Amino acid sequence: MSNVIVNVGDVFKNKYGEYKVLSKVAGKTKVKFLETGFECEFYDVIIRKNQAKDYMVPTVDGVGYYGAPTVNDQDPVKLAITKLWLGMIHRCYRVGYSEDRPAYAGCSVASEWHNLQNFKSWVIEQMNLDFYQEGWELDKDLLVRGNKIYGPNTCVFLPSRLNQLQQVKKNSTYNYLPGVNFDKEKGKFKAEVNFDGKRYYLPRKFSELECFLDYKELKERLVQADAENWKGKIHPKAYESLKNYSLDWILEEYLDG
Repeated sequence: MSNVIVNVGDVFKNKYGEYKVLSKVAGKTKVKFLETGFECEFYDVIIRKNQAKDYMVPTVDGVGYYGAPTVNDQDPVKLAITKLWLGMIHRCYRVGYSEDRPAYAGCSVASEWHNLQNFKSWVIEQMNLDFYQEGWELDKDLLVRGNKIYGPNTCVFLPSRLNQLQQVKKNSTYNYLPGVNFDKEKGKFKAEVNFDGKRYYLPRKFSELECFLDYKELKERLVQADAENWKGKIHPKAYESLKNYSLDWILEEYLDG
């Protein structure tokens, strides 16, 4: 097709679908993909080679789409945001990902964040509000307990240390309550909390529940106290959630189960 003369009104088809030529100006051709309505300018040679891309087609794990050309986008900040977005999409939708990382089983991304451009706008907004610093992590668990959805209403950026502190993990082998393990030698349950390089060992108990209650009390106290160190530095919603941090929901699920 490289020798084909391209005229306004012509319709072509490639792996992205049918597209129509809207205009030709100064070596560039503007086209519209008929299925998605996406419009974009490409160099004439791209059209002659039939390589026009519809950036509204979900090419990332069958869900994510770029929303706009990114081939010439070499800005370090935007590249970092794209990497963050790709990681989020992979965690939720890449086949086999959650098999090795069960914490991400059942996770999804809000539809508006399937579009990289929407996600990029949200991250830049957080930067402009000083609710993001380089190296901070995207957290989906703090604002909504047990949350499985990445989205603008559920996510905030947190420093890695703070993000790790507020998270809870179950023993993947024996499915004990978070923070709890069993000491076979002493025949009792044990719990510990790691915070800011310090490890807190709690008294061993015969009861898994009692051991968890000790863990819960210490974890809540440490997180709530540490919140004051981040006031004005993290999103106000994140600060309020930390001030009211509670693991009651885990206790409720355990008692209901």
